[in-house]
Amino acid sequence: MPVTSTSGQGRPKGALNKHTADIKRLAQQYGPRAIIALAELAGLKQNDLLPQPSEWARVAAIKELLDRGFGKANQVLSSDPDNPLTVQFVIRAPAKTESTQAWLQQYAPKTIDAQPAEPLQTKLSDDDAA
Repeated sequence: MPVTSTSGQGRPKGALNKHTADIKRLAQQYGPRAIIALAELAGLKQNDLLPQPSEWARVAAIKELLDRGFGKANQVLSSDPDNPLTVQFVIRAPAKTESTQAWLQQYAPKTIDAQPAEPLQTKLSDDDAA
């Protein structure tokens, strides 16, 4: 393997991320229930405790179930050989300010209008949780 300026940096290919392993393990225990909740949102499984989901919520839940079950669909970009596709990214940094306080006054939101989310109520049978 050739030595490059980034050799020896980061973790080896295929190695687990030690910092997120615990979080991943915790999240995976909710996997079966999360799939059931997605199926309920998609309208594929009955749940009398949830209100009827919107069409957008149903489409999003169905897409997520398909992505998890079969993998995400490829998004192919193609263009005319005579007129190649050009992608341009523009990153603009805010103008310099005299201090952090001046930056916050200019760019930070004036109010935060956030409400805590209510927990999702689902009714699971013993067969669903297994």
